[in-house]
Amino acid sequence: MTYLWICLGASCGSAVRYLIATWFKTQRWGQTFPYATLIVNLTGAWSLGVLAHHLVATSSAYLLLGTGFMGGYTTFSTMNLELWLQAKSKKWGQLVPYLLLTYGGGVLLAWWGYLL
Repeated sequence: MTYLWICLGASCGSAVRYLIATWFKTQRWGQTFPYATLIVNLTGAWSLGVLAHHLVATSSAYLLLGTGFMGGYTTFSTMNLELWLQAKSKKWGQLVPYLLLTYGGGVLLAWWGYLL
C-alpha cells in the first residue's frame, strides 16, 4: 500500500507541475527566466515544511502528499539543468538570482512552513 500512495501522489504532483509550466509558457514568462521551476520549487519547499510539521513521516497522508505529491511536483533536476544552461550561456544576471532565490528562498519557506 505504501508504494500505491507514493505513486498516486507523484503522478498528481507531476501533472500539476506540468500544468504550471505550460501556463507560464503560454504567458511567455518562462522564456528568459525559469519562473515556473522557481515557483514550483519554492511553493513545494513551503508545503513540505507544513507537511513535515503536521504529519507523521510514515503516515499514509505523508506518503501521499509529502513523498509522492511533493516529490513529483518539485523538480530539482530541472532546476540544476537550467542553472547549468545559464552558466554555459554566461547568463550570470539570471543564474545568480535564480540560485539565490531557489536555495535561500527554499530554506526560508520550508522553515516558515514548518513553523505553521
